[in-house]
Amino acid sequence: MKCIKCQTDSKYSERSGGTCPKCRARFAFEPKSGDPFTDPAFAAAIDRVSAHDAVRFTHTNLYYELARAGRRTNAKKVVFLAIGFLGLVLGTLAAVGSGSIALLVVALAVAVSGIVLGLRAKPNPTPALTQPTFSSLLDKWSAAHGTPSKLVQRAAPASATGRKAPLAKELATYSFDRAVICDRPETVDLLLANNFHFENNCAILSVTGYPEAVFGPVLEMLRRNPKIEVYALHDASAEGHELARKLATSPEWFRGIGRVTDVGILVKHAARLRGLWSASRQTTPRAFGDLTAEENAWLSVYALELAAIRPEQVIKRLFRAMTQPGTQVTTDDGGIFFVGGSFGGSDVGTSDGGGDSFG
Repeated sequence: MKCIKCQTDSKYSERSGGTCPKCRARFAFEPKSGDPFTDPAFAAAIDRVSAHDAVRFTHTNLYYELARAGRRTNAKKVVFLAIGFLGLVLGTLAAVGSGSIALLVVALAVAVSGIVLGLRAKPNPTPALTQPTFSSLLDKWSAAHGTPSKLVQRAAPASATGRKAPLAKELATYSFDRAVICDRPETVDLLLANNFHFENNCAILSVTGYPEAVFGPVLEMLRRNPKIEVYALHDASAEGHELARKLATSPEWFRGIGRVTDVGILVKHAARLRGLWSASRQTTPRAFGDLTAEENAWLSVYALELAAIRPEQVIKRLFRAMTQPGTQVTTDDGGIFFVGGSFGGSDVGTSDGGGDSFG
């Protein structure tokens, strides 16, 4: 295993003390002891999720980045392909040695079947990496190498620190023309940590009332703007599917005020990230009239968190959605919202400031 400090490649016997034999730097992991990642592999995941240390990321972003690495080496695919190629080699040798055409045909049939099954094998729907295992790995990494510099740390609430919360009058003279409403506080943290609100002059709140210190005054200010542009950013989940509709039709939000556009992950986008799905949070499955039977069935079992998409892509796609019109949707009660195309097309390319992988 290589040392990430000096790049020395050491044998297990040379690093039995848990340190590099050359520079004496501490290793966070030891594969021989059962750790699923090496230090270089974990460092590479941090590098990818931070877009080479350019973008801040959450704990959940890093979790999915590590889960994505396991998804690439799908065990089923490896096993089937191995059976196929091994059958081809051994069967051919046996057939040649015995001169049996029938044996060669059987060997080829086994080989082709194994290869076809291997190529068709899909990853399991949900990550093999568990959250407790991830937390343990991150603790080991932080103890050996320090907390990743771009990792977003949730600030303590003002009530817990004794600090005075921002006053409503401090916001009363300010005006936003745009707002991003998220289904998760973690998404708010991600956007704020990357200064999306400053760079795009928009308010960022969660539908759950986060950040608590400014939620009420900011929402009141947004509702006073009759031309407010609201963007609903969410998971592919039952709750996420309802977010834009709720914002557009609820009198507590923006019914009859401005324009609401859905820019979150739609159910139809989830197939591309099979292997990173999570369990549905629905206690009583619902059937949505605007979804197919297959999509409703998927929502009853699974969800896809926005955090499974790398932060750089989320930020770039959200910016792109704010500059492109959506498709109008009319609700049962006469409300109107729009559906953007943030996560429906190809990856954001270099013309948008650089590309990254959607999956």
